Amino acid sequence: MVWRRAVDLADPPTPLDRSALALLRAAHHVPATMAHALNLGRSHLRAHPGDAFARGGVTTLETAICFLGVKRPVGDIESARS
Repeated sequence: MVWRRAVDLADPPTPLDRSALALLRAAHHVPATMAHALNLGRSHLRAHPGDAFARGGVTTLETAICFLGVKRPVGDIESARS
């Protein structure tokens, strides 16, 4: 649900504050759910590197998570963009 919402918000681009709030609501205010959706998106991109919609969804989730100040769990693997 959160992953699908991130992809939907990426095209056309939604203002950061609105997309972050929409994703947090979709995740029922659980940051771990947003992180899980981000992992789903990254896995999808590894399998389908040319998927522009998925790339937009991953970017939307990454940006929203940073905007909201969600901290990574200890031992979490950094993305290549971090």
